[in-house]
Amino acid sequence: MPIEVISSIIAVVGVLIATIISYITSQRQTKAEFQKLQADVERAYGTKLFDKKLDAYPELYAYVSDFIKILNSRRIDSKLVKSFYEHWQKWDSKYAILFSASTHGICSRVRHKIGDLAKKSDEEMLQFFDPQSIKNLKAELQAVELALKFELGVFALESPDIEKINRHYTYKAAHASADLDELLELFEKESKT
Repeated sequence: MPIEVISSIIAVVGVLIATIISYITSQRQTKAEFQKLQADVERAYGTKLFDKKLDAYPELYAYVSDFIKILNSRRIDSKLVKSFYEHWQKWDSKYAILFSASTHGICSRVRHKIGDLAKKSDEEMLQFFDPQSIKNLKAELQAVELALKFELGVFALESPDIEKINRHYTYKAAHASADLDELLELFEKESKT
């Protein structure tokens, strides 16, 4: 084979190799840029979602906290329960879309329970609100408070001490869990006792 042909083949192979390497390099760069752009979009979305939660959740937290205080005073009547339920319903219609699945489960269950109570007369409520029922309802409402705090990262920002961060607080026994599924289990245990 003549030297010119060999030189031409070597040149073509060199060009092909350079083209393949250039193609692979550009694909990797494009993929890396796409992943970075995707991460930026997810971060921006997450920030906006968190900001919405930060605006909305304190209102529900205040409703729940105030109702717990009413339960503590033991001056409960159907008017108060109905008012609390109506406020929660209005809030839920506007903001429940922001809930995580776990928080939605807790809030929905407790809101429906309050809705059932709101249908009772004053006499029926007096029968319902014995000390154990009040204790159970408070535990359920406190689980709602904890779920809202958990989603806002209140416990994670509580202290730079890693041990404290990892053992978040509950209302009973210093919030035994940072996991909402575990909070649900604790809530169910407390409401059965």
